Amino acid sequence: RAFDSLHVSPPRMDYQMGEFREFQWRPLAEWLRHPWELTRISGLSNNSACGGLFLALLPLLLLFGGVPEPLRILGIVVLGRYLLWSNVSNIVRYFAPGLALLGVMGAVWIEGFCARRPYAQTAGRLIVAAGSVVNLIGTLLVAQASVGFFGTFVGSEPARDFRLRERSGYPCPPYAACEVMNRALPASAGVLFVGEARGAFYRGPVVAATVFDFPPLLDICTESQDLARVHRRLRQMNVRYVFYNGAEAQRIAGYKIFDWPDARSRALFEAWWAGHLALRWKGGWLEVYEIEPQGVNRRTAPLQFVQAPWAEYEVLEGLERRCGEAMRTARWDEAAALAAELVQRAPGVAHAHELLAQALAYRNADRRALDEFRTAERLGLVSPQIHYNEAVILRRLGREADASRELQAGTALERTLGEWN
Repeated sequence: RAFDSLHVSPPRMDYQMGEFREFQWRPLAEWLRHPWELTRISGLSNNSACGGLFLALLPLLLLFGGVPEPLRILGIVVLGRYLLWSNVSNIVRYFAPGLALLGVMGAVWIEGFCARRPYAQTAGRLIVAAGSVVNLIGTLLVAQASVGFFGTFVGSEPARDFRLRERSGYPCPPYAACEVMNRALPASAGVLFVGEARGAFYRGPVVAATVFDFPPLLDICTESQDLARVHRRLRQMNVRYVFYNGAEAQRIAGYKIFDWPDARSRALFEAWWAGHLALRWKGGWLEVYEIEPQGVNRRTAPLQFVQAPWAEYEVLEGLERRCGEAMRTARWDEAAALAAELVQRAPGVAHAHELLAQALAYRNADRRALDEFRTAERLGLVSPQIHYNEAVILRRLGREADASRELQAGTALERTLGEWN
């Protein structure tokens, strides 16, 4: 707030700083034990404790004369960083800049101490070298544990497979969609990334935002009075396509990336999303749409629960989770009731109708289930599985010809979605 920015969103920064703070001051006794706690090695992760070497070296700065003034000043800076950090956080990586400065201090002290004792000079440098090697090995092991890069580094895993592989340090990877867009779109085609900030693998112009930025699409719909102005703004930004990562959008939803400031901007977004995007490729949670300023004849961009404001999404996501759990445990009546509540709360979301259709089908309410599946299709859900589900229901109703047509439609849709692949 003190340093205003045109790009960083204060509410999103507050959310992140809340994570950094870990919500409370450390009790005095716990804070006094904190240096000792840091010396424990807690495993090879980005939250591992740093060990006791640097903590042992710091007091030595006070025991020997001739410590350069810059080093003493650096020690004061590091101490200040430690005091600010240690009282509010258990996460070691947030002290990473301080760890880097401690490394400089330790190396300078060892070199200065050993330089005055020629017999110890070689030993001191070996200590520094050994410490560096140990830290390098630890860094590589942490990177391997979280990212798994050794295979690509030595050539046993292709770089493409590495980028496509989901892991803790690289969740919900967007590479498959970027690869498809690079192959299928003109090099000059601008793409708006929604629910996704990682645009490095797309070769053309990208409009994206980190979780700390004001989301471009939210800003556009807030500033525009109608759909014509939305399209005018997108043309000015050279945006012709939209890439949507549904899994990543859910993962970062807590940063309130779809918190519409008013009902008008939300309605404008929903009208644009539903009526002016044409699906061109779909792979799992990843979808690529072409923007159609004149509107689409058939809706293929369904609204999602996550595109509701955060407070509303939390409720919807909770209902969806409970509905899924009820289905997994064959509690079909409960699943149908939860899905019906989802439909009531989010009637424009195709997935709500799909869940209700599935629950009704398991209860043998076939005609109602068929109606809900077709409602989901009308609301933009493009899925071969829906056609296969409809075929099963139609066969149970004795409509073999209609079931055959649905099977053919599902097969044709699978081929269509795979064309860009």
